[in-house]
Amino acid sequence: MTTKAKIFEAINSRNCYSVFAHAFRQKDWNVVGRGWDETRTKLDGQIDNPDLPDVNLDNLLSIYVENILYAQKAVMVWVVEKDVAQRLFDHLEEFVQTDGNKYKRNFPFPLDEDDLRTQGGFGVPTHVYEINGAKTLIYASKRESAVETLLELDNLPDEWKNKGYVEVIGKKTEVTQVFDSITVEPIHGFVEIRIDRAKTLAEKDLTKYKEALRSRFNQRSRDVLGFDVLKQEPLNIYPALHPLYEGRAWTINRIGHQNEGGYVNSNKGRRKDDDVRDDVYHKHGEEAVASLDLWSIAVVFNSPEGSGNPGLVIDGHSKILSMQNPVLYIARILDCASEQDYRLVRDSLLECCTEGERRHDAANDNNVEPKADAAAA
Repeated sequence: MTTKAKIFEAINSRNCYSVFAHAFRQKDWNVVGRGWDETRTKLDGQIDNPDLPDVNLDNLLSIYVENILYAQKAVMVWVVEKDVAQRLFDHLEEFVQTDGNKYKRNFPFPLDEDDLRTQGGFGVPTHVYEINGAKTLIYASKRESAVETLLELDNLPDEWKNKGYVEVIGKKTEVTQVFDSITVEPIHGFVEIRIDRAKTLAEKDLTKYKEALRSRFNQRSRDVLGFDVLKQEPLNIYPALHPLYEGRAWTINRIGHQNEGGYVNSNKGRRKDDDVRDDVYHKHGEEAVASLDLWSIAVVFNSPEGSGNPGLVIDGHSKILSMQNPVLYIARILDCASEQDYRLVRDSLLECCTEGERRHDAANDNNVEPKADAAAA
């Protein structure tokens, strides 16, 4: 198979055509058609056209790599000592498994289905990318899901047909290659886990994949560095909810909240560009209560590259509001067509976390002062 054919098949396997369409538009490539098949035909006709020097295989491969790095991720961030992050950064290539790693031989392209089915279920550290002061270690692996499929009557045993079966549905295990990853940013002391293909995964599955990847990464860090890097829990992103809700540089498409009367509500825009804060029903309801306690939020951004709407989803549950110190660890960063899209969303989340923590600390300080005055009296 030619390199061009491999890239085409790899793009198709990612199952997020709209994200690639925005990536092509961000590059000003006039190749987007109705669906992937039409777009592929246009790409095939323009790649290596001397009149279109930017439309080439190297740039197409870069678009695909950005997709496996940044598109449809569930994200958790650890804040570690900067010297620890620097040591990790310096030695990250040593985490890559070379012996018996079929993924590495084919990377960055996915294995074919037969080879993928023979692989174990755990992520294999396969490749390191260094981009803008950060290194990302890719853990290639497979993900299995059971899908119902209609069995052809002609393939059924005669004894089944003779018993009157006219339709038989079976369950088949489908396998998909995924590119989970761990990113290290020494300048900030960040270590970030990204779970791939996270748009439709249940929270319990995200937690399971996170713990499995964290365990394998810590095991490798003990071998290479002599200690576990990710010992504590990741950054609590619950404090970001209210600053996100109040921000006007983005659209709030959905919220889950509880008012001071204990009533639980959810508001969602019908379209992606609908902002629930502008809904008359919601505005009057918010004015009627003293406060809203948020437990989930969906935020839509405008791409800094001019095409696309990367999103941030934090899916909590109303029960966290009963906790003395609510915690949320997982954010879904979705529909990012480029690194710039991803950075916009992730950095906005972290800035809102910092602002939320500042407000929390200020509120605690204000509560402590009256108690101190009372004690002195």
